[in-house]
Amino acid sequence: DGKIKIGYAFSKLVTEAMITDVENSEEYPEKTSAIEIYFGKAGDDLWDIAKELHVNPEIITIQNPDIILPLEQNENIVIYHQKNN
Repeated sequence: DGKIKIGYAFSKLVTEAMITDVENSEEYPEKTSAIEIYFGKAGDDLWDIAKELHVNPEIITIQNPDIILPLEQNENIVIYHQKNN
């Protein structure tokens, strides 16, 4: 199993496209802790938080069901990492 993260940007509407080149970037380091705390600032949105934590946005909302996004005030967000052995 593996994950592929793809970023793209278009400056105009494209209805048909083909990937012609793929570039490798640095890998994210393996998480060494079971819990990670993000010190959110008022105005942070789900996408920015997910990028900072390197997690799927859905994980943030599942593990923190009481948060309102974008954050209305400074708030701590806790992410629990599952170790696969």
